Amino acid sequence: MSSAAYDLHDKLKAYQRNGVKEYLVWRVYKQELSRFQLSEGEYISVSLDENGIIKSQVFPGL
Repeated sequence: MSSAAYDLHDKLKAYQRNGVKEYLVWRVYKQELSRFQLSEGEYISVSLDENGIIKSQVFPGL
């Protein structure tokens, strides 16, 4: 299993189970960033804003 596959499946489930509020996965080879936010116990994928910026809900200003 690749690191990205592990990060997007097993680790994501573990973080969800433990209540991690935000989770980012950077896939170097694809040059893609995935961002997830915990909502009602489930992770939802969150897009960048209209300027291509990630705005943390947990750490405002980060």
